[in-house]
Amino acid sequence: MFTRVPGDSNTDRIVEGVKEISFVGAERQQPIILRNPRRRSGAMNFVFNLIYTATFFVSVYFIIWLLTLINFNWVSIIIFLFFLAFVSFFSIIVTRGVKELLVVEKKENLPSFLLDLFYMPIIMAGKWLSQNASKVNVFIFIFDFIIEAPFKIIVDVAEEWTKYIKERKDNMV
Repeated sequence: MFTRVPGDSNTDRIVEGVKEISFVGAERQQPIILRNPRRRSGAMNFVFNLIYTATFFVSVYFIIWLLTLINFNWVSIIIFLFFLAFVSFFSIIVTRGVKELLVVEKKENLPSFLLDLFYMPIIMAGKWLSQNASKVNVFIFIFDFIIEAPFKIIVDVAEEWTKYIKERKDNMV
């Protein structure tokens, strides 16, 4: 979640790798083993997706609960959730450059696992929003919802009012 400079062990591994490539006699004796993504069964993927979805709803519920405790209204909550999702996703994009420099894998611990468990769905929501938000033209929405819709309502009410007045006038005679 926070950007940190890679540690000394990471730097040592990079220097060791450069020496293996650059100097004769310092070649690596053992091949570098890359890990393939694990294959999971359909049932296991279904269970993991279910847990992932549940953590998303738990995270959003908890955030909404906290925001209502500090007297946010529903519009402010929606704006906050959109902002949180966007900022979370773009923070991952920004820190990607630093993570590319890591050679030594970071050890997972319980707090970081729990943070990832409840924070990753929000990041993925931000990714989805950033990919799909460009399809929604904000100006058309503003024009239609804020300007045109109330104007149509006013025109409809004015037409009905004139019809009502005309009916009343016709009934007088």
